[in-house]
This record gives sequence, C-alpha cells and structure tokens, in this order.
Amino acid sequence: MCAASAAHFFYYGSVFLLGSLTWFDMSFDIGDIISFFLCLISFTAIIVTCHYERKHKKQEKIRDTLLAFNTLQKDVFDPLIMCSSKDVSDAIEGYRIDDEAYTEIYKMYKTQVARCEHFAIGISNNVYDFDTFYKLGGIHLKYLYQKLEPIILESRLNSHDDSIPFTEFEKLYHRICDTNK
Repeated sequence: MCAASAAHFFYYGSVFLLGSLTWFDMSFDIGDIISFFLCLISFTAIIVTCHYERKHKKQEKIRDTLLAFNTLQKDVFDPLIMCSSKDVSDAIEGYRIDDEAYTEIYKMYKTQVARCEHFAIGISNNVYDFDTFYKLGGIHLKYLYQKLEPIILESRLNSHDDSIPFTEFEKLYHRICDTNK
C-alpha cells in the first residue's frame, strides 16, 4: 500500500511540477501553490500511514509470538520438565526393540519435537518475533533441544525419504546458542 501511494505521489507530483509551473519566468498562480501544499500533505499522510502500518505489524507479530509461546510452554515445556536424558534414552531403546510401552513414550517425545519444529518454522519465516521469544524463555528451548536431541537423531536415522527431520528446530537451537554467547 505504501509503495503504491508513494508511486502515485511522485507521478502526480512530477506532473504538477513539470506541467503547471513555468520555470523560466517562475510565475505561480494560487492554484499551483494550493496543489503544491496538497501534494505535500498527501506525502506526509503516506509517510505517517506507512509508519503506523509497520508499527502495527510489529505489535501483531509480538502478540502472535506471545500466544504461540504460551501454547508451546503449556503443551511442550510443562509436560517435559521432569523428563530426564535417561528417560529419553530408555524410550529410544524400547522403541528399537519394539516394546509397546516405550514406543508410545517415544512417539510422545517425537510429537513434542514436532511441535517445537512448527514453532521454529514460525520463527524462521518471521511469523514470530525471535527477540520476544528469546526474552520469554528461549533458553528453555535450548535445554529442551539438548534433552531431546537423541529423538531427533533417531528420527533422522529412520527417515525413509531425502528430507531431514527437524532441521528448523536445530537451526533455532543454534541461533539461541549464538545469541546466548
């Protein structure tokens, strides 16, 4: 919207300046002066509109980040807060020997990793604001990644196509580590 408005302003402004003013004798009539001030007011309105539109989008992005992080915390962080690295290793070993109980636990961990992957995709596509996420608890996601990394590696070993599972989650983990330095 802003680019189109600015293009109209510059087109009509140039028509006004080149078409209605006589540059050689510098004669102006009242219509030229009014037109100039109307163009100036239009340009100012475009600038103000663009500023508020950008500010509104940033606020909306932050609000979306807050909502998504709240859901992530409720659905992923809270249920896995007591899980240990040994629990994850046991689930993988049980999954490998086809133990039904451990297979269910493994699938639950994998589902939680998938939820983190979805959130990470939102961060990487700028749907969510990284700075807001990091302030809310990005460090928790870092520790969660470290705890669930064996699940990610096992998923990659068992992947039957050319895609690499959970790459966005891994990228977000490295971005958090780089920010944390």
